[in-house]
Amino acid sequence: MLGFETVGNATVVVHDGKPLLVTDPWLQGGAYFGSWAMSHEIPPDQRGHIAACRYVWISHGHPDHLSGESLELLRGKKILLADHAGSRIARDLRELGFDVQVLPSKRWLTLSPRVRVQTLPDYNQDSILLIELDREVLIQNINDAHDRGWWPYVRRLARGYPEVFLLRINGWGDATMINLFAEDGSRLIPPHLIERKQQGVGALFYEQARVFGADVVVPFSSMHQYQRRDSAWANDWIAPLEDYREGFPRQDQVALTEPYIRYDHGTGELQALDPRALSVELRDPAELGDDWSVPLEEGDIRAVRDYFARRPLLEQRLRFVRLVVGGKELTVDVGRSAEGGVTFELPRGSLMQAIEWEVFDDLFIGNYMKTTLHGGASLKDVMAPLLYGDNGRVSSREELQDYMKTYRRLYPAGFLRHALVDQVKDRVRQVDPEGSPLVRAARKLYRGVRAL
Repeated sequence: MLGFETVGNATVVVHDGKPLLVTDPWLQGGAYFGSWAMSHEIPPDQRGHIAACRYVWISHGHPDHLSGESLELLRGKKILLADHAGSRIARDLRELGFDVQVLPSKRWLTLSPRVRVQTLPDYNQDSILLIELDREVLIQNINDAHDRGWWPYVRRLARGYPEVFLLRINGWGDATMINLFAEDGSRLIPPHLIERKQQGVGALFYEQARVFGADVVVPFSSMHQYQRRDSAWANDWIAPLEDYREGFPRQDQVALTEPYIRYDHGTGELQALDPRALSVELRDPAELGDDWSVPLEEGDIRAVRDYFARRPLLEQRLRFVRLVVGGKELTVDVGRSAEGGVTFELPRGSLMQAIEWEVFDDLFIGNYMKTTLHGGASLKDVMAPLLYGDNGRVSSREELQDYMKTYRRLYPAGFLRHALVDQVKDRVRQVDPEGSPLVRAARKLYRGVRAL
């Protein structure tokens, strides 16, 4: 068979006569300090296909895409990565003994007589994979990425193929760090959750297909559930699969498939797979080494202060970072000119693992850490400096400028366009809260223009 299958959370298995390539294999274990569990089984046939693949592509470092437990099952395969500034994933995997090949950006790599791939990185340390079958089919594996300069290139490329599949994260948006609180202690529900729930996921799928020039949309990279008692509340914000067709218009230009499929290019057959839905028993965080009552020790406090001291980009937007661990507060001063701040309330175990492993943004996605923003600070003010430091190895403004140049050179026009749009979004949100009619109208207009 020449074609592909989709299984798991964000896994594509590409075939050319035999299994060839698997992407982002999350095959076992939890993710985000035990907060996430898989939502559906990977059937034995597909597990066998994954085991037989020669190549493994990893999109980015989040543990539902780069699963350490799963990669141990695939030792001996060649791991393909995007060429990122900082090269953290490549270096870490090589130190663990894996066979790693970093792919040049925007250049085709032939994997078999009828399969080629190219990968595009972006400054958020995400990457996408374009998979070509027999020069006739393009598979856009966008996974969790959002356009940060590469979208015009991908859209132009798609125009040269008779059939284009789009595989991209969707749903209501639970994975976008939603455990947010106001300063009075009340929970804040991000407006995009409510908007997407009301609009229907299908409407978003159709809109994205037009934006990316796709003929077929495959629901992707959204298949998980929460299994910790302190994050189980977020299960209410995972869109059920039956909602994925809500709002998808009746028309002949774009098809929406089931999340798990097998596509045979030779016959043109697209078959729905029907993996068993998995149920989980909620786990107490203490079972996972995350006892909320345990405070920081003296050595922990030194490690925390050292970690934030090595993230100087925080000082541009924040004055302080406050941690509440085991009922005790620790305040770290990170800047003097800014007025904003952030409070994180979380257990000691996962905090110290995130500090040691330098994966602080994993704490946000687990949706059990409580985050409170102060003085007009935004999530972007907090998360971007941490991500650039953890994954991009950026420790100064000068290094950040060089870091951004790496990606601007790849997509000069697209990067400029993205930067301008980003600035406009930030200005609008400064004068008008997100979720207001003005912001919603502006977002709808922008998406409509992109789809032209």
